[in-house]
Amino acid sequence: MLNVTNLSHNFGPYWALKNCSFSLKKGEFLFLTGSSGAGKTTLLRLLYASLPVMRGNVNVAGYNLKSLPARQIPNLRRQVSVVFQDFKILPYRTVFQNVAMALEVRGLSNIHIDRRVRAVVRGLGLESRINMLCGELSGGEQQRVAVARSIVVNPKILLADEPTGNLDEDLAARMMDIFKKFHMHGTTVVLATHSSNIVRMHPEARQLRLEHGKITAANWRGAEIFSDSIAEEHL
Repeated sequence: MLNVTNLSHNFGPYWALKNCSFSLKKGEFLFLTGSSGAGKTTLLRLLYASLPVMRGNVNVAGYNLKSLPARQIPNLRRQVSVVFQDFKILPYRTVFQNVAMALEVRGLSNIHIDRRVRAVVRGLGLESRINMLCGELSGGEQQRVAVARSIVVNPKILLADEPTGNLDEDLAARMMDIFKKFHMHGTTVVLATHSSNIVRMHPEARQLRLEHGKITAANWRGAEIFSDSIAEEHL
């Protein structure tokens, strides 16, 4: 479902990722951990084809991202949903309209859209806000709208960049329950987080730690720990 091999990425002289290799099967759940600047967001952007794969190889949901033509990127993004750190919601549209957009572009019927949107919004505790403009919501509520928009399409892969960062403990736990339900139904989840508490609450999940762009720890055999000698061959 997701395979990363010898992936390195630089911004000028700065190497954001160094020789990263790991793989995930359908329905696996991965916590991506590490301090700010470790490379988590860069890795997620590469998996979503927001950045080009220049060194190494990446296969996501059957797409080879190194050779993926630009015209195929929308097709990739029908299989891969992202919860962004900056939400990317439309403030002058309602909660319902923001979430429904993800289904409208797929040509679903209005009845199906209404049912799906209301179910997901209810699950994230936003039912009373469904007709409010998103610009009038709190930061935590906007974050939940972003999650709702990403999961409403039942993606094959869900990438989430600090999705619980603006939430209190109860809401963070509720959101994690939503992610776990999708995982249990076959969605592969990659969730970047700073929260050691959330990771500890889900010991069965895969864990991968990045430090200065390197994979320095992992709890399963599908990841390759950083090796200086190997890295020099790929940078």
